[in-house]
Amino acid sequence: MLLMSLVSIVGCKTSTKANMTSKENQIVADKSKLKREWVLKSVEQDNEANKILQSLKNKPFINLTENVKGFGGCNTIGGGVIEAKDDKISFEKIYATRKACIGNGDKIETIFLAILNNTKAYKIEGHFLKLYDENEKKLATLVAMDWD
Repeated sequence: MLLMSLVSIVGCKTSTKANMTSKENQIVADKSKLKREWVLKSVEQDNEANKILQSLKNKPFINLTENVKGFGGCNTIGGGVIEAKDDKISFEKIYATRKACIGNGDKIETIFLAILNNTKAYKIEGHFLKLYDENEKKLATLVAMDWD
C-alpha cells in the first residue's frame, strides 16, 4: 500500500511540473512571435516593385531573432537595434554591404531598406508581418520563412 501511494505522489508531481513547463513555453512563444525570419512578399502600392520581387530567385528577408540581419536583394543587410513595444517598432542603424548588383535586385534593395527605415508600427496576422509608417500607412507585407 505504501509503495502504491509513493508512485501516485511521484506521478502527480511529474504531471504538474510538465504542465507548468508547457505554460512557460507557451508564454515565451507568445512573446516572441516577431522573433523569426521574414521574407518580403509584397510592397504596397508599387506594382513595378512587386513584379521585380516576383522575378527574383533570392527574395529579400530579415531575421529578427537577435539584431536585424538578412538579405536586401543584392547585399547582406544588418542593423544594431530592434525597438519593439506593443504594436510599435523601429529598426535602428540599418546598413547594407555594397557589392556590385546585376539585374533588378538593387531596385528592390533600395525600396526594402527605405521600408525598414520608415517602419514605425507592425501587425502580425497569422504567418504575415505587416509594416506601417508613422501615419499608419501600410508599407509592406512579409511572410514567415518557417511557415508550413
